[in-house]
Amino acid sequence: MEDLKDLQELHIGVDDLDTFGWGCTTYYIYRLLKEIRRSSVGSRLRYLSYPLLTRLNPAIPLRTRGNGALSIHVAGE
Repeated sequence: MEDLKDLQELHIGVDDLDTFGWGCTTYYIYRLLKEIRRSSVGSRLRYLSYPLLTRLNPAIPLRTRGNGALSIHVAGE
């Protein structure tokens, strides 16, 4: 794979995916990363950091339990 400076960066932000039957936003990111790694695209990507978790305002009355958002930062061809 090329030097990192020659690769395109992609930043994906994910929020508000909590469901009763499927799980929380952090679980969704876990599953997304697992599927990317298994796919043919996974071998062509470099992760620039661990997924980043942002805790949102806990004082908001209508929120999900964890009230967090995540971002993934990758580089690829």
